[in-house]
Amino acid sequence: MRIAGRQIPSSWLTVLLLALFLALGAVLRLARPDLVAFKLDEAKFVGIVDSAASGGWPASGAMSSWGILQPPLRAYVLAPARWLTSDVAAVPAWLGLLSLGNLVAIGLVAAQFSRAAAVGAVALAAASPWVLHFGRAVWDAPIQLFGTLALLAALRTIGNRRWAIVIIPLLVLEALTHLTAWSMMPIIGYLFLRYRHFRTRWFAAGAGLGLAMALPYVALVLSGPMVFGQGVPAREYSQLDTITRALQFGLWFISGADLQSLLGETYARTYPFSAALAVGPFVAGGLLMLGTWAALRIATMWAEEGAGGHILVAWVVTPWLATMILPGQLFLHYFQVWGGGAPFVLAGLGVAWLWKYARGTIIRGFAVGALLAIPLVQTATWWSLLGYFDQLADTSLGPTLSAWEQLTTAARDAAPNGTTIQIATDGDSPAYQDKPAVLNLLLRPEREPVFTHHDSAVLFETTPTVFITTPPHPAPGWGFEPIPGLRALFTSPAGTVWIAAAPGNLAEQPTQGFQDGLAYLGSEVRRAGAAANTLELTTFWRVTNPSERARTADLTLFIHLENGDGQGVAQDDGLDWPSDRWSEGTRIAQRSNLDLSKLQDGGWIRVGLYSRKDLQRSRRLDDGSDSILLGPIPSTGSSVVPLASAR
Repeated sequence: MRIAGRQIPSSWLTVLLLALFLALGAVLRLARPDLVAFKLDEAKFVGIVDSAASGGWPASGAMSSWGILQPPLRAYVLAPARWLTSDVAAVPAWLGLLSLGNLVAIGLVAAQFSRAAAVGAVALAAASPWVLHFGRAVWDAPIQLFGTLALLAALRTIGNRRWAIVIIPLLVLEALTHLTAWSMMPIIGYLFLRYRHFRTRWFAAGAGLGLAMALPYVALVLSGPMVFGQGVPAREYSQLDTITRALQFGLWFISGADLQSLLGETYARTYPFSAALAVGPFVAGGLLMLGTWAALRIATMWAEEGAGGHILVAWVVTPWLATMILPGQLFLHYFQVWGGGAPFVLAGLGVAWLWKYARGTIIRGFAVGALLAIPLVQTATWWSLLGYFDQLADTSLGPTLSAWEQLTTAARDAAPNGTTIQIATDGDSPAYQDKPAVLNLLLRPEREPVFTHHDSAVLFETTPTVFITTPPHPAPGWGFEPIPGLRALFTSPAGTVWIAAAPGNLAEQPTQGFQDGLAYLGSEVRRAGAAANTLELTTFWRVTNPSERARTADLTLFIHLENGDGQGVAQDDGLDWPSDRWSEGTRIAQRSNLDLSKLQDGGWIRVGLYSRKDLQRSRRLDDGSDSILLGPIPSTGSSVVPLASAR
């Protein structure tokens, strides 16, 4: 399996170069772990990691963009970071260590071919901005290590068939870390049919072990409701467009030169020099990679042990082909798991072939200079990218922690033990969910996770009540009324901490309620917007004897706007206080916005309670129906109007 011909001439030079590039990779992966993207999804996922770290044994991960729950393995992989410290920055630091392990594994895989290939592969992977960026992302980092180890096992199986027992389990671990890694599974069939090395009892045992590992998650997915394709973009690229994008991505995968366009135009505008500096050398490197691919494909036809080359090519090509049958927007995921470190090994083989066939001191000197220069340029690009992250005060972990540390400290000091801290953010901002989700994380583990919402205070029974508002949200209120006794305790550019006195009764005793433990107290509306075509609705509820279903079925409100004929014209479903946190006597104020543009005449509002899991509606206690009809809706005016319950 080794490439015949010249090697890097001495073992000490090999060790020196490998140590140099591994040290560079370690510094870049572990430096400034706080400068990573950290928004809503990351904050939610770290919450799942916390559950695993505290012995909660989560059965699934976060919801995928496909509408299917992700496997939980990634949470367990990251749990040690939360065991060691409550500092959120420990998570990307731990991911950096995993990425460093993947770099070592890349070197081991390439070493199966030659020392020169190992040096080249590690050199190109050590400082790649693409690998560094996704190597510290909670969604992608663990996948790369499992994929590279599986490739190493596949290559080792050629010489020792017992290695076949771990190939499938490692690929299953990769797939249980991220759904898109299932694209690697066709490799198994290829290996089994193509090479006698894999047709052994060890391979069969590995297949059985991998199947046993996958069954719990598969059973979980099949047993629950799925909305497959829920988050997949509706627009699908043409076949040619998909191939073009995949080819472009393949050219720049090693360098990360296209990272600035992935992260937005801001990076290219802010760092035009580093962006321009990155593109030229790495497009050439990408062309070298494709040339290596072609050369290796030809070479393995006559190589004494060509199975290793064929396996490596299959490891690169299989997920690439998967992009041809999926919506173009999804190709990104497949290149994130592109055979673990296989592309870098392939490029490392290009370095080995260049060294083998180079003639003359000048050409070889140029080759060595390029091998050293590429990581230096990559490093410069990466440091400029860190500077870009340092400016993202709302989306990068470090600036976020710094900006909101005083806010959370003031809120904790003001709230007695057991008091829920509520957060109000700007509902019109695209990132309105990111801020409260991260604030949630900062307030743990000192207390239960705080509730997050975006329009108004949602609980009105707590005494005292503590709120955090972030700009440009005004002072919080219950419904449309200001909170009695509200005063600001602490103000900073990041937001304000408020405290409110006891509110007293805001509504009468319940008159209508649902069997799962939620009673209707009343509601009020007002028209808003330039043309008064938005109906702002606040419904008031009280928890009364919550059922077991309320704790397990993820109950929420449906709020439908109906015309005079009873036809629905708008809706705004949701309940900001999760049903698994209901307790007897809790009062909830739910804000909703309904579009009136399709309402031609007087309308009504139908409200009810249903489960997000099985979509089953809760029945009323009084007449067994599944909804309450509110109205009529006022035709004009912007003043607050109470709504009656018609039936």
